[in-house]
Amino acid sequence: MIHVLESVQRAGWEAKNTALVLCSWAAWRVRRPRPEAIAHPRQVLVVKLDHLGDGLLATAVLQSLRYRYPDAAIDVLCARWNRPAFETLPFLRYLMQLNPRHYATWSGAVPDRGWRAWKSLRALRGRYDLILVLRGSWTTLALAVHPGYLDVSALRVEMARRRARLPADAHELDRVFAALEYGGLKLERVAPIYPIPPDAREEAEELLQRLGLSPCRLIALHAGTPNLKKRWLAARWAHLAELLAADGYAVLLLGSRADEKLNAEIRSYCRVPLADLSGKTPLPLTAALLERCRCFVGVDSGPMHLAALVGAPTLGLFFRSGSDERRWRPLGQRTEVLCSPHPRQLSVETTYRAVCRMVARWGHTSTKNSSGNALPRTENA
Repeated sequence: MIHVLESVQRAGWEAKNTALVLCSWAAWRVRRPRPEAIAHPRQVLVVKLDHLGDGLLATAVLQSLRYRYPDAAIDVLCARWNRPAFETLPFLRYLMQLNPRHYATWSGAVPDRGWRAWKSLRALRGRYDLILVLRGSWTTLALAVHPGYLDVSALRVEMARRRARLPADAHELDRVFAALEYGGLKLERVAPIYPIPPDAREEAEELLQRLGLSPCRLIALHAGTPNLKKRWLAARWAHLAELLAADGYAVLLLGSRADEKLNAEIRSYCRVPLADLSGKTPLPLTAALLERCRCFVGVDSGPMHLAALVGAPTLGLFFRSGSDERRWRPLGQRTEVLCSPHPRQLSVETTYRAVCRMVARWGHTSTKNSSGNALPRTENA
């Protein structure tokens, strides 16, 4: 048992998830998927229940499944808080929703009743040939007896037990694709995407006009995250906004309703007016706004990954007390990260210089993301 617990730690799971990961691994060991379930599935269910940023990254796996199984119907079981990451993907058939208590506590959402969700999932088992769990919960263990059940967390524990090593700087997506390949499902590694609906682009243009903001001088900031260890100090966000405003940039504060209090605190420290859109922009509109920005600066969160996916020059702020920049860095050709052991050790001047460098290098060009059905392939995720 000690050896297995060490494998869970090597696989990168937090201590609070140890029991769930162990149960997933034990279920996989007892009943491994049949080869025919992976070879030619007609109905595929993908389970992804955690954060919005993780959901955006998971679009890479969904695209790869579409490439490998072009005739299969692909459904997603998601949660209320990450559902927007999948709503604009044109190749999905159904989106189903499950709000487990395991993740609802940090989001403020009301979780589903466990026994009802359990019964619903048991009814789903017979509909699918392949069930791929990218991140599940205690409730989704009801699916574990399915003959086509593949759980990434279980596969990563087994890889750690077998000393199947990945580079220390491997991105989370690389780890997911490697685990799936270890389980017999080899997928082409592609980049995640977020297709922006055309009406969201039109709405973004109208919103910027109403606010009197020019996309040519627009920089977006996102400070909020449920994990307090990932947060930068509000006073430093305000100082950064003042420096950017002094250079003639219009600074836009983004965020959800949960970020309203933090953004209000930033505005109280700041001596220049800031446009605060926290809680006012759904994800498609947020993506369309980010697409028009000269630069985005944010902590490790969903908007950081979204900015990178839509092509905005993206600066991610990482604090090793909260997250690992090697695993969770934003993906894209126009991204950089600033890393610090602790939020208090990252200076405003360092961040400001990084923003100026990125704007000078990339801020004058546009790489608008396609709003159609194109699924871009890349050699590396």
